[in-house]
Amino acid sequence: MKINNNNKIVLLIDGHYLMFRSWFGIPNPMINKNGIEVRAIYGFFNTTFRLINTLNPTHLAFVFDPKGPTFRNELYTEYKANRSETPEELKKQLEIITSKLPLTNIKSIIVDNYEADDVLGTISKKLGDAKTKILIYSGDSDLHQLIDDNIHIITTSRTGEIIKYNKHLIKEVYEGLNPNQIVDFKSLTGDTSDNIPGIPGVGKKTAIKLLNEFKTLDSLSQNLDLIKQGKLKNNLLEHFSNSLKAKQLIEIHLKAPVELDLNDIEILNIDNENLISFLKELDFNSLIQRLGKINIPGLSDPNNDNKNNESKITNEYEKTPHNIKLEVIDSISKLNNLIKILIQKKEFALDTETSSLDVMNNELVGISFSYGDSNGFYLPLNHVEDNNLPLKESLELLKPILESSEILKIAHNINFDLSVLNNAYKNLNIKINIKNFNFDTLIAANLLGYRNIGLKELVTNLFNIDLEPITNIIGKGKSQISIGNKPINEIAKYAINDAYFTYKLKQKFENELSNNNLDKLFDELEIKLIPILIQMQSEGMPINLNLLNVLQNDFANKISTIESNAKTLIQEEINLNSPQQLSKILFEKLNLSTENIKKTKSGYSTGSESITELINGLTYKFKESKSFNLSFEDNTKIQFLNYIQEYREISKLLSTYVMTLPKLLNSKTNRVHTKFNQAGTATGRLSSSEPNLQNIPKRTNYGKLVRSSFAVQKENNEFVSADYSQIELRVLAHFSEDPNLKNAFLKGEDIHNFTAATMYECDLTNVNDEMRRIAKILNFGVLYGLSPYGISKQTNLSVNKGKEFIELYFKRFGKIKDYIENTKEEIHNKGYVETLFGRKRYIDEIKSNNARIRAHGERMAVNMPIQGTAAEIIKIAMINLNNSKDYKKIKGKMLLQIHDELIFECDKNNSKYLTNILSKIMPNVVKLNVPLTINIEKGQNLGEMS
Repeated sequence: MKINNNNKIVLLIDGHYLMFRSWFGIPNPMINKNGIEVRAIYGFFNTTFRLINTLNPTHLAFVFDPKGPTFRNELYTEYKANRSETPEELKKQLEIITSKLPLTNIKSIIVDNYEADDVLGTISKKLGDAKTKILIYSGDSDLHQLIDDNIHIITTSRTGEIIKYNKHLIKEVYEGLNPNQIVDFKSLTGDTSDNIPGIPGVGKKTAIKLLNEFKTLDSLSQNLDLIKQGKLKNNLLEHFSNSLKAKQLIEIHLKAPVELDLNDIEILNIDNENLISFLKELDFNSLIQRLGKINIPGLSDPNNDNKNNESKITNEYEKTPHNIKLEVIDSISKLNNLIKILIQKKEFALDTETSSLDVMNNELVGISFSYGDSNGFYLPLNHVEDNNLPLKESLELLKPILESSEILKIAHNINFDLSVLNNAYKNLNIKINIKNFNFDTLIAANLLGYRNIGLKELVTNLFNIDLEPITNIIGKGKSQISIGNKPINEIAKYAINDAYFTYKLKQKFENELSNNNLDKLFDELEIKLIPILIQMQSEGMPINLNLLNVLQNDFANKISTIESNAKTLIQEEINLNSPQQLSKILFEKLNLSTENIKKTKSGYSTGSESITELINGLTYKFKESKSFNLSFEDNTKIQFLNYIQEYREISKLLSTYVMTLPKLLNSKTNRVHTKFNQAGTATGRLSSSEPNLQNIPKRTNYGKLVRSSFAVQKENNEFVSADYSQIELRVLAHFSEDPNLKNAFLKGEDIHNFTAATMYECDLTNVNDEMRRIAKILNFGVLYGLSPYGISKQTNLSVNKGKEFIELYFKRFGKIKDYIENTKEEIHNKGYVETLFGRKRYIDEIKSNNARIRAHGERMAVNMPIQGTAAEIIKIAMINLNNSKDYKKIKGKMLLQIHDELIFECDKNNSKYLTNILSKIMPNVVKLNVPLTINIEKGQNLGEMS
């Protein structure tokens, strides 16, 4: 490619941002063959290649932060003091990338005493002009102040969409403000991410309103008398100096000592050979394969040395195969012909297009179909454009093939597509029973251990093709429009690609499931569970809205009381949400011990773990003293620590549940509807989202109040819960075949009492609460790698004593120790572990050269077969219950699964029968060498059920 000097595009990448985003965006470690953790570097190059391919820059450079402090730390010692330490493994990868990039002729810039923002700003303002467009890739909103006609900020959303901030988008996001007002805006609000205080009570809306009226911070300062709101005016008068200090920190320095020649950063200068060598060294073979397909001028395709070195620049999404025949079904006669073909083919993939992702409220806009053979079809059903098929007639015609058990239906996330179709038919009062919707490529990818299981990520990684994200078509945020408002032909291409590649994935995964002996688990467990989860989602959880309204007032008042009491107790103003203020009070004013307390940049940690450690330390001091009374000083300390815990608990309950649940209530059903995710965990556990109802508050006093808001709405109904008793320990007994553990369960003993009696060599009747508590910690902790230090923290025993207890535990339960060691050996030999029913988990961490990461991998290996098998057992129970004729007769409704617990709603007159059915089916879903037992509870709200 020849560079047009009259149209330069300079891509400047915030290297630190990209590395951090990659590290935290890829949840699982990536260990290469040399035992080095490389996930951040992988994400770094993956994103870089995508940016180059999409943006077609002519010049490229990376800018990194320096290792030491900058001039801002001299201006304000607390600057960024709230940030956690950079993980050690990420530091190592930063060192690798900054030392190796120069070898590839890719410019890497670091300027001592100046942040990357200052360097990016200096370079941008020097180089940007009508002929040189600057694109800065970063997630730092401080950079928005740089935007002008020639400088744009690029970032990527969580879904991978590339977002370009220009002056128009700034005006939209900041509701009328211009880029040159961003510094003043942030000076008013402060910046919590950088620990920069603003003016109390001034948030985004207030700051925007002030700057739209007064334009600048300086003008505002001269017109404070015009502010009408009393509290706002007082805050501005009292704290305006905060904003002036903040401005010094937020404003980007545009005269950083950096010189850059455009010729030095031409993308043509990239050293092809050294870049490929670097990627090979890291084991990034998939990235090497992409090199020949991205628009790096002069870069040869490593897969074909005979290819011409010049890459043709095309739009990223034109790489989708052009031999797919895209057909819009715009008449009933065409639909009838398609149906005949689908009947002949006996299987097809489909993808629904909807007005939103909310299955309870969205509308079906269109359906795409593909059966491979480079064919795809789109049925427009509800576009604004007139050329739609009649919805009811079309769905009635499709009904026979959807209900046919002879025709296999395939989708990527059946849960969504099946829910949409069921609701579409229901809204038209058409009864339907969709059958043989039995291949889900999302679940297959999860079972096969793929890391990124979104459809577009899989297509990119497996077929080297980038599919267009939907946000490129319909936009995002306030400017997003419904998919039905876009032209039919445009949506047809998008939708057909999804259906076509879903079918291609099915062809690939079908063989892989069989080759890995996962086909039975896939067919008999995961696929059969889908309609049950859809039914549960559709039923929803009933909520007592009146109680939540009462709790909102009560909790707000309680928070205010705690704040007041805390200030009175320490005789000082304090913000209980401020880690810095808390740290100063706890470790300076109250002089609490810092032993075992983590140190951060801003001081000693005040997180929940630290507060618990401090309370335990004072409590232990009391127990060890000969006096039965705490000193006034110690009592004050414990009281203040208790205030912190209570304040945090109530604040979280208020924001997470009490104020949020009413907003999530469905107006049609008056219930809250969650989504169950089958492919969200590596162990096979179900997860819940939007909202997460598996995280209903714990059974504390305040938690019970919130639990009580989950309440039946009919007076004659009640909840019934069935909870597997200590299922993971029972699975452990099965796997380890430990005679003592098995004996306890066979006798029906309280397992923690039994463990305590076994360890202390005493009679069961002599086990006290403290002995049982320690035994419980060991039962659940040692198996997952709880160390002597961890034991000591939870029990107030010394580390040496904790070590003795672990050794004693393994002496009494020797087969558990054998199980742990055998599992560690297995993971090192095979690279994976598996559950009782064959689910595999590959664990790359065990290949690491880092002993800490290796140990973490070993703990995951020991945990996975047990937690995964427990998850499979309750899934089988759900399927068996759903298939039970007796269960169907009583018309009970399964509403929620919380790991080892199922929650039902039924008529009180039927709850006895439901209890009998649960007691008959759930303990017998699988034959272990110890019995499975369940605990059953009833109540009209969850707060009544312990």
